[in-house]
Amino acid sequence: MMSRTAVTPRIFRAWFAAFSAPSVQSANYANFFDDGIGGILAATGLVFVSYAGVTKVASVAEEVENPGRNIPLGILGSLAFTTILYVVIVAVLVGVTDPGSVAGSLTPVAVAARETLGGVGEIVVVIAAMLALVSTANAGILSSSRYPFAMSRDQLAPPTFSSVSDRFGTPVASITLTGAVLLLLIAVVPLPNIAKLASAFQILVFALINVAVIAFREGESAYEPEFESPLYPWVQVFGAVSGLVLLTQMGRDAFLGAVLIIVGSVAWYAYYARSRVDREGAATDAVRRRVGQEALTETESAVNETPRQVLVSLTKGLDADRERSLVAIAADLVRADDGRVVVTRFEEVPDQAPLTDEVTVQSAADRSFESRMDDLSTDLDVAIEADEIVSHDTKHAVVNVAAERGVDAIVAEHEPLRLRSRLLGDPVDWIVRHAPCNVVLVDNLGYDDPERVGLVGERGPFPPLAVTVAESLADENRGTVSLWQPTDRDGTDQYERTIEDYQTELSELLSVPVRAAPIGADALQSAAPDVVIRRGTDDTLASQVLDDSPTVPHPGCTTISVYPHESHRPRFSRRLLERLTF
Repeated sequence: MMSRTAVTPRIFRAWFAAFSAPSVQSANYANFFDDGIGGILAATGLVFVSYAGVTKVASVAEEVENPGRNIPLGILGSLAFTTILYVVIVAVLVGVTDPGSVAGSLTPVAVAARETLGGVGEIVVVIAAMLALVSTANAGILSSSRYPFAMSRDQLAPPTFSSVSDRFGTPVASITLTGAVLLLLIAVVPLPNIAKLASAFQILVFALINVAVIAFREGESAYEPEFESPLYPWVQVFGAVSGLVLLTQMGRDAFLGAVLIIVGSVAWYAYYARSRVDREGAATDAVRRRVGQEALTETESAVNETPRQVLVSLTKGLDADRERSLVAIAADLVRADDGRVVVTRFEEVPDQAPLTDEVTVQSAADRSFESRMDDLSTDLDVAIEADEIVSHDTKHAVVNVAAERGVDAIVAEHEPLRLRSRLLGDPVDWIVRHAPCNVVLVDNLGYDDPERVGLVGERGPFPPLAVTVAESLADENRGTVSLWQPTDRDGTDQYERTIEDYQTELSELLSVPVRAAPIGADALQSAAPDVVIRRGTDDTLASQVLDDSPTVPHPGCTTISVYPHESHRPRFSRRLLERLTF
């Protein structure tokens, strides 16, 4: 699909190269690369717009016969021919002119033609340039007008731009908009800056096209191209990365122009198009599935690494039932691997009171506590070690004991914030941030052979530690795990399929029966769970920004909040991707 006007300038260029080649002086190529790779990259970025024409046919693909064959042939053939022709022209142009004579010239080819072919050659080159300008302008308006036309049909732009003239059979409004923008740029922006902005825009488009190919291949979109790029995905990765590198070498104006285009496009989508479309981009689906697969891999590793030793931290006086609940939870976590539970009572004395032998002597209450732990060891069929610690600072003592004993997790009762904690900082948050292991906090309403374990998720994959705890508790009590996910999002079909696939694969990883249940207004009440497990939130900036815990009715049962050690927490970038795609 190539007009006669588009072919004619190329013939003139080939004629110039062929007849000027005998005049090439090899001495002109001396020190050709003195400016280094930076100069080459800058020049490449500047002239990149010259290659935009080879892809214009793709914008009118629906008007091409047999596009699966003809479009790749047209693009690749034009690209190969144009690249060879441009390299030859530059080589001849440098070889026939004195060094530096065409630097800064807006008509270097005409200058070279005058040197080798005389006045007639210069006139021929000028005529070819005029024809090329007309051809490029016509093709540019033709292809560019199809973008607002297609966007309008997809509700990404006002519906006016998708209307087709009954008289001309063309999208008049779209063509008018495109022409008006081009005229405005020509009238306001200097010619060199237009070239830089055009090249920057074209580089950005090509980089995004490479990313889009990867997204289509990796996502679940209905994507069955007749032509597939060879060497996937290395060609696409190289195209995207090299495009970004070129943008950084084109100067401040071109780079800022590319940034402005990105910001403007995102703003347009966020404030106009997002509410008008009911589907997602292929990149969103591909990233969401990749994030889900990473979470499943981490979950599989966590499930296969059950804790061997758990510290039960008793920092306040508890009645026997609540004390037993904490120990029973810890026992269920370690029993599968014949682990040990270390139950420690922490007593805090004022700083003014010295830690003398009298303070640390074992009391009758201590002996009663150790006796109860011996009985629980027999009842729960797990090794339990009892200990008492007296210190000036309980939170430091808990962390120190956990580090000295090398425990895998700390189990403690979740204390409500009191006035002192609000003023001086919550000690539980301090323990979570400084503990050398995972932390499991329990809102303790009793724990008696739970058979229905609810795993509450956010918009995204379930935390691996929460999954591990849920499986251990359900497995030890011959129970089931219910996967509760929020239902306050109007998800697309792709989103729903991704969530279903993730839950299916997660169920296959676990050794207990699993069922999925959305979080509704009466979900927890109708399910009547025995214990609920969820991700804990702390006071870090990342948690405050990224945590999106669903609103869950009070379950009326014990709730367990898990805090993985910082080495097991997902990266900020991962949490951000979860927040954006789920």
